[in-house]
Amino acid sequence: MRHIAIRLFYYLVLCLAGCTSFIFLNPATVLGAGTELPVDAASKVDHILLEVSNLDASIAFYRDILGLRLKSRTRDFVMLESDNVGIFLWSARWDWEKPRSNGERQGLGMYPHLSVGDAATVVEMARQAGYRITQEPRKYNWGTEAFIADPDGYTWALVSPPK
Repeated sequence: MRHIAIRLFYYLVLCLAGCTSFIFLNPATVLGAGTELPVDAASKVDHILLEVSNLDASIAFYRDILGLRLKSRTRDFVMLESDNVGIFLWSARWDWEKPRSNGERQGLGMYPHLSVGDAATVVEMARQAGYRITQEPRKYNWGTEAFIADPDGYTWALVSPPK
């Protein structure tokens, strides 16, 4: 029980640090000035948090294949970033989640899309590194799209502009 309380305190500190950074970087939004948004404006995606089974294997995928920068790491939590969004990984479980049954896949129904310079090149790198290619690159009039899976089975779409 003491271990759970320590972990809860640790994550509370991380959340408070993140909120403090947000307030410092965006005081007008947090404190109320200029908060009128058009009806059709979307919220900014700050980060995507994924539960993973092996932090080292996941870091290799997100850093070495997708090119995200490693921002910080603790025993069971990693922060990676691209130019516009963070991908956070952790190897713990939320206390409100029901246990997964054997073989139950994570990330069902969620297919985040990453913009890359050349989807076919990234797919080939992923293939050579042994990752599962869910869908080979397909060309459309708007560009190329492919799907690859990380070590835990989360499927990511890669999109690149037409050549």
